[in-house]
Amino acid sequence: MSPPPPALRLGAAVLLPLVLFGVAALRTPMHIDGAMNLPVAQRLVDRGEYARQYDSVPPTPDADPDPPWVRFHPSEVQTNGPFVFVAAAAVGLLGTGQLGLQAANLAFLGLFAAAVWWLLDRASRLVAVVAPTVVLLLLPSPFKNAIGGFGEIPALSLVVLAVALLAWAGRAGDDRTALRAVTGSLLAAGLAVVTKTYVVGAL
Repeated sequence: MSPPPPALRLGAAVLLPLVLFGVAALRTPMHIDGAMNLPVAQRLVDRGEYARQYDSVPPTPDADPDPPWVRFHPSEVQTNGPFVFVAAAAVGLLGTGQLGLQAANLAFLGLFAAAVWWLLDRASRLVAVVAPTVVLLLLPSPFKNAIGGFGEIPALSLVVLAVALLAWAGRAGDDRTALRAVTGSLLAAGLAVVTKTYVVGAL
């Protein structure tokens, strides 16, 4: 009996954690810490501003252009760049319902699962399918950190992607492909750092 094709194995590896965490994501209220990131994404969609509005006072034509209830590049928002822009795209496409607010985290969960599967599939097909879900469940507070607007899983996903691209570079049959893989790996690692770095806001 021949093994399932790679596409089917990859689909199973990605679908398993997405179903498990997706059901929780659609039923779990946003955590206050993680939800600090999502108003930035929403304001980016609504007004094109990388800022957070702190209360419901609406801006008026004669209002202070930098009122006290709006903070640009807010330093307490410790997840930036890749996550916020993906979250903004999700909110713009799906709205501010539970699915729209959780879609960015679920997308990065899928990326994490795909990268882990690719790293392990040559060693063991079965382990590669179940490993992403097992690893996620072994993380501290997985159902809080993996969903709800936090940036830890997006950053981890980009780190694993960087490692997978380095592994691809090692398996590449020509220098050009290896160079592209290494370049992609460095880019993914850089995006991971940006995701959880808030120096700009602190400055």
